[in-house]
Amino acid sequence: MYTSRRPLLLVSAALCLTVAALLLIGVGLPDRADYTTFNVSESGVVAPEVGRLAPPINGQNLAGEGVELAGQPTIINFWATWCAPCRAEMQALQSLYENTDDLRIVAVNLDEPEALVREWVRQNDLTYDIVIDSGGTIARRYAFRDPPSTFMLDADRRITSIIYGAVQTEDLRSLIPR
Repeated sequence: MYTSRRPLLLVSAALCLTVAALLLIGVGLPDRADYTTFNVSESGVVAPEVGRLAPPINGQNLAGEGVELAGQPTIINFWATWCAPCRAEMQALQSLYENTDDLRIVAVNLDEPEALVREWVRQNDLTYDIVIDSGGTIARRYAFRDPPSTFMLDADRRITSIIYGAVQTEDLRSLIPR
């Protein structure tokens, strides 16, 4: 009896898959930014998505200065001192920063103690902006996954690419928007 119903079951399954595919084609999938977009009064609508306006960095660098993202291409890198790939990447970022005109780099530390971060920055001779994300506000705004994560922004603060995981200097250089 089972073998006589098998062709009918296969035809039914194929029909269901066809209907489901046609529904997806007709209706489409939602834009992820529809779920990650939020309103920031000073910035308007922002989302941590390629092509969208980047969320602001509400915080100060280690020198106590506010961080402004607009005006020049910017790399935002999320990192931690305990992250082995971050250590190598931070040196790549420093090299890029020293050898590229008109580039801002903002490295967002994942809520580690300030004394630890300052000592780590000193030992590694880092000269670009370091921001400590106390409480994880910046990471939440950027829908942070795991360190290292890197966001490339153009001069108008639009995200041009996102890299999850470690990245090499030449890869970063090729992604800098001009």
